[in-house]
Amino acid sequence: MSKIPTNEIRPYFAYASNLLLAQIQIRCPDYKVLGTASLGNYRVVCNKKASNGFDFYAGIIKSPGEEVFGALYQLTANDLARLDKSEGCYDGTAHYYRDENAFYVKDRSTGELVNAFTYFVAKPVTPQKPTTEYAKKIFQGCRDHRLPKAYEDKLRRWFLMEPE
Repeated sequence: MSKIPTNEIRPYFAYASNLLLAQIQIRCPDYKVLGTASLGNYRVVCNKKASNGFDFYAGIIKSPGEEVFGALYQLTANDLARLDKSEGCYDGTAHYYRDENAFYVKDRSTGELVNAFTYFVAKPVTPQKPTTEYAKKIFQGCRDHRLPKAYEDKLRRWFLMEPE
C-alpha cells in the first residue's frame, strides 16, 4: 500500500457500490487508491431503504466473527464534499452519516491498522435483498480491487439472505 498522506482527511474505507471504480471516479475525480483493507466483526447488509421506498442499499453492522473487505481511498476536500452529497450526508435527508470517531481497518498488504472513516446507515431498517443491478455494482467493485473470490461469494449469500 502506498504511504498515506498526512493531511486532515483520513482515508475512506469503501465497502459497497463505491468499490466500483467507474462510480468512485465520477463521485470523487481526484481520489487515489491506497489499497485494500478489512474490518473485523462487521458484515455488509442492505439495511438502507432508498428514497423510492422499494430498493435497499448497503450498510455495515456489527457481527462478531465476520469481516468486511473494502478499498481505501485518499480523497481531497472537494472529493469528500462531493461524496458526502452523494451519500445524502448532512443535507437533511439523513441517508448515511460519516462517523468522526476513531475507526480502524486492517491494511491487507501490511497487516497494519489504518485510521479511516466510512459511512453508516442513518436510519437502518430490517435487512432486505438488494436489486440485481446494485449487487452487480458491488461484485464488480470486488473484482476491480481483486478482493478475495470467497468474500464475493459470501456477499452473494448474505445478499440472498441464505443461511451460512
